[in-house]
Amino acid sequence: MADTLTLDRDTIMRTAALQRPVRVTLPARAAYDFDTFVKVQRDIFDRLGHSMCVSGFDIRWGFEDDFVVNEKLEILVRG
Repeated sequence: MADTLTLDRDTIMRTAALQRPVRVTLPARAAYDFDTFVKVQRDIFDRLGHSMCVSGFDIRWGFEDDFVVNEKLEILVRG
């Protein structure tokens, strides 16, 4: 008789999380505003299926700034 391996959903999710990082990129204004960042975190955690604990996920937070140089050579930040 062949051995069978049965994995539950949580085991599969933990294994998958360890095999691939989760990348999140958000504008600097959201990253540096505490309330906004917490809201984004909650939404990401919910989408990962673990709203209470994401210790098994490799979440890599990236913050983006868009720099624009105008005709006066002033550097402005958008985003």
